[in-house]
Amino acid sequence: MNNKNEWFKLNKRNRTFLYWYLGFLLLFSLIAVALIIFLKNDFINKLNIEKTAILGCIVFPLFGSSLFYIRKLYKACINLDLIEPVTNEDRIRQDGIIFYFVLRPIFSIGFGLLLFLSFKIGVSAMAKSAELNDGFIYSCMFFSFFIGYSSGDVIDKFEKVGKKIVAGSFETKNEN
Repeated sequence: MNNKNEWFKLNKRNRTFLYWYLGFLLLFSLIAVALIIFLKNDFINKLNIEKTAILGCIVFPLFGSSLFYIRKLYKACINLDLIEPVTNEDRIRQDGIIFYFVLRPIFSIGFGLLLFLSFKIGVSAMAKSAELNDGFIYSCMFFSFFIGYSSGDVIDKFEKVGKKIVAGSFETKNEN
């Protein structure tokens, strides 16, 4: 066992649950990704470019996050970084680990939607006519995949940036 991961405590039942959960999300998102790519023009005709991009910003980060966290789980098993919970503290820690793995893909969807909003704001700020083409969809899908895959890093970055924004918003400037 790797000492740095001695906090990683999951029993067999919960490992199995997480494999099924993450496996389902991975398979679902992979199918949805393929459909969006292959049927992009049909989606654009039925929805429009903006709504198709939103759909991409939901599915692609889910795909990236599911891929990352299922990989993290199986690597922990291969490296024997998982420990069976023994004490009540271990079981509490196990609950946190389950929520960690269950919620990260959901967080990634929210981050994908924030990415869509930031791209939309950027396009609106740069162009008088905010006419979008399918390049907007591809950009949203590409970058939202990495937002999902790196959702843990995104959370860390939001925490740092968010603290600066909040602190700066409430600072008063001394006028002489």
